[in-house]
Amino acid sequence: MKKKVAKRAVHIAAVVMRRAGLCVYQDEAECHIVGEPPEEEICAYCLEKWLLKTAKKELQNTQFE
Repeated sequence: MKKKVAKRAVHIAAVVMRRAGLCVYQDEAECHIVGEPPEEEICAYCLEKWLLKTAKKELQNTQFE
C-alpha cells in the first residue's frame, strides 16, 4: 500500500512540474522526443524517472545515525 501511495505522489509531482513548464533538460533540443512538443503523459513519465533517480541518489548520499 505504501508503494502505491508513494508512486502516486511522484506521479502527481511530475504532472505538476510538467504543467509548470519544467523539464529535466536545460534545452528542449536535448529531449529525446524530436519534433512537436511531447504529450503531457510522456513528459510526466520522464519527470517521474528523474525524480525517482534523484531521490535514490540523495538517499544513498545521506548518512543515517
